[in-house]
Amino acid sequence: MPERADGMTFDLVTFNIAILCLALAFGFAWFVLWRIFAHPHEIGGWVVCSVLIAIGAAFVLHSYASEAFDESFWGHVLLTAGFSMIWLQARSLAGQSLPWRGLLALNAGNLVALLVATPDPVALQVVYSITSAGPFLVSIWTLARHMSASPATRLSMFGLAVASLGEAVRLLVVLLYLTDEIPASLSNPVAIAAVLSIVFGITLCMFGFLLGVIERERSELTRIAVRDDLTGLFSRRHFQESLSRACRPAAGEARPLSLMALDLDGFKQVNDSHGHAAGDECLRRFADTARSLLKGAGEVARVGGDEFCVILPDTRLIDAMRLAEDLRRSVEAEAIDFPGGTLQMTVSIGVAEWHANPPMTPADLKAAADEALYRAKREGRNRIASARPTPVAVAG
Repeated sequence: MPERADGMTFDLVTFNIAILCLALAFGFAWFVLWRIFAHPHEIGGWVVCSVLIAIGAAFVLHSYASEAFDESFWGHVLLTAGFSMIWLQARSLAGQSLPWRGLLALNAGNLVALLVATPDPVALQVVYSITSAGPFLVSIWTLARHMSASPATRLSMFGLAVASLGEAVRLLVVLLYLTDEIPASLSNPVAIAAVLSIVFGITLCMFGFLLGVIERERSELTRIAVRDDLTGLFSRRHFQESLSRACRPAAGEARPLSLMALDLDGFKQVNDSHGHAAGDECLRRFADTARSLLKGAGEVARVGGDEFCVILPDTRLIDAMRLAEDLRRSVEAEAIDFPGGTLQMTVSIGVAEWHANPPMTPADLKAAADEALYRAKREGRNRIASARPTPVAVAG
């Protein structure tokens, strides 16, 4: 029978193949996201990061076959450059400025350190570990300082910590045993754990960053879906969903609920006489006024061109009428200066209260507020009106 090897062995060629395959897989994933999401310049940095790591791993792999020191050296240079890109992209994900000069200085410093250490194989291995772990540690610091503790952020930080630990153990192996390189075939469990933790950590951090970018893009899509771009108020779609939610506790717990329907007076004439830029400014100024006055009292939404609605939970009709009058006066006091003169806005408001007898649907409440709004406009505009009470059917 053939002699059985003592203990477990791990081939470093396999290790670098794993790094190469991971870089190619994540590079492809980043490329797909780069093509479909709204911030391609930020995601493109991850593509570059993955490509640098893949090329670096390929150089190191080829050096095992050719025994060419230059290929191994430049492979590690590219690997450290790719790892440095992780720090850059961590800052981008955290909304921080991109320190291009700092990145260039870091890579230049890494290159100089590698060149200086080249005559001494032990020193070279030490520099390999430090220049790889450095960007991981700085990335952890960036995420911990500037990012909220989302699952994706925690996963990225954990992966970076595991990879840093692997590099630290690799460094200790080199220093303790004064070996010029980790041999191509490992049997020491500590050395095996070191290189495997590097692979595992890089996988986790890349996956965490991937999830973080997807989370951010999803949040942006959600914001677009629920917010009006021009005014920053809630959108029509969000208003309809919120009104349905608000009507459920009103029906089940007999809690008060009121709704305002608002319309800027003469808005079409503003657009025709002063241009759409003036009309947009009127909408923004109204939104600012409504948001400031009604903060905490209800949700303000833009449901049409110059049409708005305000959902007022736990608010009786009489209190909603007071708020509507305060808003009308605040809007009337606004004056918008244009090159051609000063423009004064006014608003008409209809107010309705949800009632249980007969039971109202969200559509019924909206229709009642609209009817009151139309009456306010028919009666001269720049005024408020309440919905007429609905007669209650009495059994004969």
